[in-house]
Amino acid sequence: MSRQPTFTRRSLYHGWLPANPQIHRAFLDRHVLGVTLNAPNDWNGWATEFIDTIQASEVMSPLMDLIFKQVNKDDKWAASDEKYRVRDIDHLRDSLTSVTQGPPEVYIVRNLEGEKVGEPIGVPIYLILDLLSNTSAAYDLFRLKEFNNAMRTFLNKWGNYLANDSRSNSTLTQAESGWFGSYALNVLEQGLQGQSFEQTYGVKPAEAQQAYKTWDNFFIRPFKNIEEARPVVQVARFPAIYNACESTSLRTAHNVKLDDTFWLKGQNYSLYDMFGGNPAITPESLSAYAQRFVGGSVYQAFLSPQDYHHWHSPVKGKILEATDLQSGDPHGAMIRTQPWLSVAAARGVIIIQPEEPTELEWVAFIGIGMVEVSTIDLAVSKDGSGGKPNHVEAGDHLGMFHFGGSSHISS
Repeated sequence: MSRQPTFTRRSLYHGWLPANPQIHRAFLDRHVLGVTLNAPNDWNGWATEFIDTIQASEVMSPLMDLIFKQVNKDDKWAASDEKYRVRDIDHLRDSLTSVTQGPPEVYIVRNLEGEKVGEPIGVPIYLILDLLSNTSAAYDLFRLKEFNNAMRTFLNKWGNYLANDSRSNSTLTQAESGWFGSYALNVLEQGLQGQSFEQTYGVKPAEAQQAYKTWDNFFIRPFKNIEEARPVVQVARFPAIYNACESTSLRTAHNVKLDDTFWLKGQNYSLYDMFGGNPAITPESLSAYAQRFVGGSVYQAFLSPQDYHHWHSPVKGKILEATDLQSGDPHGAMIRTQPWLSVAAARGVIIIQPEEPTELEWVAFIGIGMVEVSTIDLAVSKDGSGGKPNHVEAGDHLGMFHFGGSSHISS
């Protein structure tokens, strides 16, 4: 007998970590404990290249060693969980190799009552880096440009495989352990307002591999009918700002400052940093726009791995700026501190001047990369370059994320 797990928009870490602890342990059994018993064949060399780059650095190597010392002394680890610790850099290489041998998978276990439970894991690299990334040494390491470059190279190769290798759709089946089997399909259909996957996306589960030639094709799947799936309902009273993504609300903030300090609790937003901060690496025009939003409001929401990952314009207007900022942490490890990601992660910034009669002078959309994929795919431009539009109607396509986590901000 099997039982479907119950998932909600507020499940533990919202899909970024497994909701069922037994599923989490099954993942760690395979990719952390398992590699100590049987080291995987590093057929693609991505993890080895990443680890070699760290070990060759006089700055990064000692910081990485310190991370392992800190996480292995952490009191949060119960004695029974010692086997799930990533012990050293060779162990990390083998675990990263193990999770990138193929596309994201669905894990199935029997619970304490002997019943089968299953859950898809869409961000396997994050699960390996989870506790490692939450140490004080990681805070120092992950801010280094050379570490970000090494991580970006590793993740770009992983993303290229998911986007272009036909083998990457091997888990898009109706098998029990497939993304269109009953366990994962239950997760995919959460939040579809009672509609099935086929009704929403126009693809029958039995035909998923034919429809989605790669994992990335599945991840960036479009709606079957965009007008029906996310209608733009006209309102008589302005200002009207439409939701840019199919997302879960995180928080709002008002009277936002140009430059602010981040605290562990009650985290503030800093416009200067959100819009790129350092003028040496940020377009001058983008830095100047930050001043225009002082005293305004911020609304932040986030997406889960199983969600629709396209962005749509919250207003009708002219595109004044559309920029991909790659200066920050490319994998956005700190899921628990999403406001911090608004200044630390790779992100796409789009500034729109509304054209309807409205009290709004400026609207900014910031698409924030999270976890192992922070590929920002802009579909608009400020000057119409590349055939991309520089004017949008409310609800028009602005861009998308490619595989992995994401968060977005409207200001």
